Amino acid sequence: MTTASHRLSVAAPLAVVATLALALTACAPTESPRTTPTNSSAPAPDDDKAMADALAERDAFLEEQQLPLDGSPLVAVTEAQKQLVAQARERAEAQGGTWTEREEWILLALGSDTCESGILNQHRIDAEFMMAMLSGSPLVQQLVPADATQSELGARLQGIAKTAVFAAGYMCPDDKAAWDSALQEAFPE
Repeated sequence: MTTASHRLSVAAPLAVVATLALALTACAPTESPRTTPTNSSAPAPDDDKAMADALAERDAFLEEQQLPLDGSPLVAVTEAQKQLVAQARERAEAQGGTWTEREEWILLALGSDTCESGILNQHRIDAEFMMAMLSGSPLVQQLVPADATQSELGARLQGIAKTAVFAAGYMCPDDKAAWDSALQEAFPE
């Protein structure tokens, strides 16, 4: 379980995820330094140094993001986070939705979890990894109703995945191409 998952203490209304997913589908940043996604099925370095490096990178990411780790609501503080929230808010409001602090902290929590997961998996990101991340996330479990039908579950997971990848494009842009590729593979349209 990632640290950002601890920040969500109550279940989010389904409308939040639906609003975010619809609002964010078309407004992700288009440029990224990484052009070739990595493959999580490639042999992973399993030595202690590789994991220590991943943990150090994760710690640096969390420090750079300046998000509280104490369970308090997340608020955009970095320039990238502010741009992310502005884009999401603008898109949601353009589609007739409302934007609240709750949408902001869900967006930031999903982005932080996604980036942190990619870092801890040493940037080996593909559809299989994305689906494992989504299915194992306490945050995602709180955003999907327990009684969702298989069809509803698929739609909810796709919306959450789109939102998470959109946010990751701002919060960990070096992994944007890999997350985009994983999203397309997991949820072809």
